[in-house]
Amino acid sequence: EWILPFIFKKGLLSKPLPPGIPGAGDPKYMTNLFAIGRDNANGKIVRCGKNIDIKWNYSKENRKLIQDMTASMQQVGDAYGGQFGPLATFLLFNRILSVHSLGGCILAATPEKGVVSETGEVFGYKNLFIADGSVIPSSIGFHPVMTISAVAEHTAASICAGL
Repeated sequence: EWILPFIFKKGLLSKPLPPGIPGAGDPKYMTNLFAIGRDNANGKIVRCGKNIDIKWNYSKENRKLIQDMTASMQQVGDAYGGQFGPLATFLLFNRILSVHSLGGCILAATPEKGVVSETGEVFGYKNLFIADGSVIPSSIGFHPVMTISAVAEHTAASICAGL
């Protein structure tokens, strides 16, 4: 538990890695590669006292996906005459980074199957709408921005139609 505050306080994740560690090198000659895949979408956000945590054995449950993504990124590195090194946080904590969290307030036809209606309105709470990635029920396997945007536009149109 002491390692996380130490790493963030010292800014260790924002500095180049020492030579010899996978992914180390001169930052002037580095680029970031991001992989998007269709994982098993099995993670759960849970309360742990006053905090929250994500319970998901991602690397074990999605081993084949990670192997395929890693192989693809290594091929990109090879094609550019470089060397692929995985993200240090993945090496340290064996956890992924997600900037488009999906699910949690699933869009569905009935309250038994989800949280919001097909118009984005929360079941049982008139005029409370959700229009973000949380209504998308699962990983979709590609960058979700257009899907999230389309659902948000549909929700906005539904709200306007009801005015």
